[in-house]
Amino acid sequence: MPLMTWNLTLTVRGPFLTQSSTPGDYGVDARLARDKLERFYIPGTSLVGVLRKAWGELSELLGDDFKGHVNDWLGQESGSEDNPALAFLPQSKRLYFSDLTCPKRESSKTSYRIRIDEERGSVNEGAYLVIETPFAPGEEIDFRGQVYLLARENEEVTEITRYLQIGLHWITQLGAYGTVGFGELVEVKLEPPADKNQKEEKILPLPSCWKYDLVIRPQAPFCIAENHLAGNKLFKSRDVIPGNVIKGTLANFWKQLLGCPRETEINDKLDSNRCELGRYFDDIRVTHAFPGQGKVRPVQYPLSWVKVGDSFCDVAAYEMTDWIASHATAPAFAVDWKGKDFAKVKRHFGWPAVTRELRIRTAVNAETRRSSDEQLFAYEMVVPTGGMEWYAHLDLSAIPQSDRAKVVAQLRSLVAGGVVGLGKTKAYAELELLDLGSIRSHCPSRWQGPTWVVTLQTPALLCSPEGLTDSNSDRPAALLKAYSDTFASLSEESLVLQRFFAKQSLAGGEYLWKRFQYSQPYEPWLLTDAGSVFVLCPQVGKEEAAHEVMEKWFNTGLPIPEWAVKRYQLGEKSADYWEKCPFIPQHGFGEIAVNVND
Repeated sequence: MPLMTWNLTLTVRGPFLTQSSTPGDYGVDARLARDKLERFYIPGTSLVGVLRKAWGELSELLGDDFKGHVNDWLGQESGSEDNPALAFLPQSKRLYFSDLTCPKRESSKTSYRIRIDEERGSVNEGAYLVIETPFAPGEEIDFRGQVYLLARENEEVTEITRYLQIGLHWITQLGAYGTVGFGELVEVKLEPPADKNQKEEKILPLPSCWKYDLVIRPQAPFCIAENHLAGNKLFKSRDVIPGNVIKGTLANFWKQLLGCPRETEINDKLDSNRCELGRYFDDIRVTHAFPGQGKVRPVQYPLSWVKVGDSFCDVAAYEMTDWIASHATAPAFAVDWKGKDFAKVKRHFGWPAVTRELRIRTAVNAETRRSSDEQLFAYEMVVPTGGMEWYAHLDLSAIPQSDRAKVVAQLRSLVAGGVVGLGKTKAYAELELLDLGSIRSHCPSRWQGPTWVVTLQTPALLCSPEGLTDSNSDRPAALLKAYSDTFASLSEESLVLQRFFAKQSLAGGEYLWKRFQYSQPYEPWLLTDAGSVFVLCPQVGKEEAAHEVMEKWFNTGLPIPEWAVKRYQLGEKSADYWEKCPFIPQHGFGEIAVNVND
């Protein structure tokens, strides 16, 4: 069964309040939540919470007469997993709600709430609240959105329609201050589901095609959370959608469509209609998706760029001692830039300004109907506006040529109606596979030699942490040796590292430890960050081999070094490395650009 969609309309009687996390006009304490188009909305996550509560109450009242599969449809609540081995896997669900919005309207009206001191009979100190009230008492407002279901069979569509109707009609109030009459739900309209997969499929591609362009169009705000410290309640989204997130979203979406447990292995026996896709799923390389417009993909700016006065230049071609000797002003590297400097350089390399939105969420105590203690957290989400799309590439070079056409056709059939489950907000997104060349690079790579300036477009696992401890008295020399050894090994001694401009970071934490290093002592990964630059030249007498290696790296990404395979016990087959290491080429890590500034 495909992804099914209902159009949902909830009619709410004013007054109504879903409180915004952004401040309003001076003197207004509670402002209604608005999206980036200034429309009032009811968060889809809030609907999931109240629907779960409604189904729970109905189950208690009706017992066996009401057998809703709550955990199956809405996913298990956080912390409810009994098996510790599965506790760090995503909490999957099959029923999703978009935000429900109403048309934009101007609002300057306010109302007031007070709390009376029982002894004095007057207003409690500090208990005077000014609330924005664009909806008059008794006014009925329509909020419209979508409901998505990963259906398994036709009978389930009928069943979920019935339970949605019953559960939504059981809800009496929406939003804040429901106990004093705010947000009365007076009508529910659930239009019949539409089949999102009824799209015309393209002709099978030629078997010789090994690379495709991928366009991702999120239809709602999403959050691909950056690494953050334990206890931090703010989840800040990246601008980029990593390849491992794309493949993970596809894998979870596929298994949920089939009704498989989340720990089910993807192989040729998973789906009888997509045997080749299952057999080669781990071999597919998906690059990170960069934001852009007009089918133009930006390029990561090189860390060899420096600011001199009010202008920028690239110093990758120079030894720094020679460059400094010939210039009166010392260069300022990215570590010393200001916000406007980053903005200028990113515009030069094609990066658009990404719209963001902050949403604060909390768990609600079912008994008191108030916020639960210590359950407040926030998402800083990316909002896809102004025709913004995300561009990536699909690499099938590791798949036998005879099976590539079937893999592409089966993947297109899987995503024809879009996918749900992107990021922490489980957003709905449309995916489109295009022929290679449909998306162009803002700064194309060039192959002129004899020197290659390689710029990492995504983080990569490169140099071994051995010898890079704080006790090392000459860390620059130790880093040069570590990178030199890595590139010599990866190129089978055909390339020599002349100089580099690089930045490193550690990736780790409890989730990555328990998810990928469950059988080993905790050890964070040492990553070389995106934008790092390496100037490489061919070993004397090995020019042809060096050119072949560089071309392969450009097309398939930098491979995992041998030291990492041994240190992290990754196994023998590179397609299986993902089980113990997330930073592999198949997930978009180690993508490079070559000579982008020539």
